[in-house]
Amino acid sequence: MLTQKVRDVLTEAKDLEKENMELKKTIEILKVEVSSKREKPQACEYCKFFHQHYVLIDGEYRRIYAGHCVRGRIKDRRPDATCDYFEMR
Repeated sequence: MLTQKVRDVLTEAKDLEKENMELKKTIEILKVEVSSKREKPQACEYCKFFHQHYVLIDGEYRRIYAGHCVRGRIKDRRPDATCDYFEMR
């Protein structure tokens, strides 16, 4: 009778280990999905085709809230705008 209980406990332990391995695989998949969603937003300021505009003030260049797109040849783009030509920098 004792050996049957030991077998039951061992079987349950193996089942739990199997479930644990499956859960670990699921967690890894979810980590990849979440990290890919944490990318920068598709705003022009993160696009490789966006060129930031600057002005010279007191001998120092400062960024202004403007730029342009060299891919779509779109003038007067804002850093938070987005377009069809977006590619991550």
